[in-house]
Amino acid sequence: MLHLGGPQLQKVFRSLEGTDEFPLILLEKPWYDKAVERLDAYFKPRRQDVLERHKLRNMKQGATERFAHFVLRLRQHLVDCGLEKYSSEVKQAVVNVGFRSAAAEFFVVTNGQRNLLGDTTSKQLGVLKVGNEVNQVKEKDMLVHIKMNPAITPCFQPLRRIPIPMESAVNQKLDELLKRDIIEAKKGPVTWVSPLVVAKKTNGDIRLCVDLRRVNQAVVRDRHPMPIIEDILMRIGKGKIWIVLDIKDAFFLLELDVETRDVMTFITHRGLYRFKRLPFGLVSAPEIFQRAMDEILADCEGCYWYLDDVMIEGSTDEEHDARLNKV
Repeated sequence: MLHLGGPQLQKVFRSLEGTDEFPLILLEKPWYDKAVERLDAYFKPRRQDVLERHKLRNMKQGATERFAHFVLRLRQHLVDCGLEKYSSEVKQAVVNVGFRSAAAEFFVVTNGQRNLLGDTTSKQLGVLKVGNEVNQVKEKDMLVHIKMNPAITPCFQPLRRIPIPMESAVNQKLDELLKRDIIEAKKGPVTWVSPLVVAKKTNGDIRLCVDLRRVNQAVVRDRHPMPIIEDILMRIGKGKIWIVLDIKDAFFLLELDVETRDVMTFITHRGLYRFKRLPFGLVSAPEIFQRAMDEILADCEGCYWYLDDVMIEGSTDEEHDARLNKV
């Protein structure tokens, strides 16, 4: 076997621990089996715990994957990460954050690297918030007005019919937008009317879009300068603590004036509706929102933003928290 493997295999075999006792000619099968076992142990890929844990942290649920299958994949990958060699102990404790407290179970892991707070406990303590209440902010009397080119004739586009099986899902989305005060029913004469487009997501859900291409042709843009990412990156780095905020449904935070709402009218199988908030798909929406962010956060030191992404840095915990509270 070593002769067929060549000089390199022979050199590897002789470098292995305990191979000095092997005879030069392996006539007996036990010696041959031991040699194969030593070579298998040498050439077998070793598990890289650091790499496997990096893969675990970056694992995401597939678009069409069921949650139960995703959890199964996570559990299987825990073994590949070598986490089974750490012993754990479950302890009961009460966690206090400000005036709130919550009873929780803690898994004490020997040689663990960091402390983690679970999803349920974080929500009970108010540390983590998920939902529309997160982005409820006080408006600063900012009404958006979209100037239209009077030389372009308003366009009334017909209804684009949707499949009947999707009507219930579309109705649910429309009711949700009405409840959130993002759209309202349109009554009276109309000028601009755009069609509703239903896009299906990979997870089976739907997304309501409005085809504003004809409207965009008549919009007179503000041409507000957009930040350059390279300039933002050059200013970052003076702090030691950073936090990133992502504004959910950012454009919907800006309210449209009455005149502009009529321009944002769209037609559905239930009738006419119009946006009360700045819609996605409008050609000037990014620069309008960026201008609003520039005005709101202009005096916030150590804060950098691009549209709905905001990053805050601080040299100390106190400085970071003060800047975060100001934002």
